[in-house]
Amino acid sequence: MTLRSEFGREGNVWLMPGGSLLSAALAAALVVVGWDVVQLASEEALARAAKEIGPTGRLVLIADTQGRLPDPRAALAGRPRPFVVAVGAGGAFSTLADVVERRVAAAVLDADRPFADLVAALDSLLRSTPVAHDANRLVARLRQREDEARRFFGLTPREQHVLGALIAGRSAAEIAVANQVSMPTVRSHIRAVLTKLGVSSQLAAVALAHRSCREPTLLERMREVHQL
Repeated sequence: MTLRSEFGREGNVWLMPGGSLLSAALAAALVVVGWDVVQLASEEALARAAKEIGPTGRLVLIADTQGRLPDPRAALAGRPRPFVVAVGAGGAFSTLADVVERRVAAAVLDADRPFADLVAALDSLLRSTPVAHDANRLVARLRQREDEARRFFGLTPREQHVLGALIAGRSAAEIAVANQVSMPTVRSHIRAVLTKLGVSSQLAAVALAHRSCREPTLLERMREVHQL
């Protein structure tokens, strides 16, 4: 299926798999900013389109609901490789690291961000001239984010609540009043949060949450803060 833009042709972008909700949303958004989008539903469809895509093409791999990414290597075997971007979801940093390590994709994006930001980042990548990246450095950075994301799942419900309040800009005193607990109790929870996250300040904990947290309760809290 091909979606054509009415706002000036930037060229073709090939999305795979074409049947996911995220793929459909990205396809519609990319058309709005000027791309013609071809949605590919399977590796067989990619193999049939491989000649047309060519080495100057743009191929975007979209994770499924389980966080799995398609592997286009067999379908593109024996042909010049296009510029491949992998879009992972659900904090799938390990999956994204794997596709870079196996040289499946040259660039990656994490879909767990405001949708407008994701579209802008993807559009910017697709418009840029592909350059060779240090794959080992990118893999190391993604592995680090996977480790950071895992730390948030070690927080107790009360610690999650306190961190959520810090993310919302509440002070320790405000948290104590709102929850009808003492300041020493709040400070104890904050110390536990900092220790488990491996950071030395409340500001660093909030920054780490925005960068790498994928714990559902805290993610929802951050989305609420972004909407204020």
